[in-house]
Amino acid sequence: MMARLKELSNTLKKLDEDEILLFKTWFKRILMARMPEEERKNVEKIFLSGHPLTLFQRQL
Repeated sequence: MMARLKELSNTLKKLDEDEILLFKTWFKRILMARMPEEERKNVEKIFLSGHPLTLFQRQL
């Protein structure tokens, strides 16, 4: 799983800001809609807050 997350992170680092915003919108509407409420809130805090590149600048 960690290898796949690193691969995803490397792919997302290549996106421009508009593409990142599109990805975040897709993520929120498709994936987060199926998550349990508590998990969804935690992901929102980490993934959807702050600058669009914040998540991708962290090391896995």
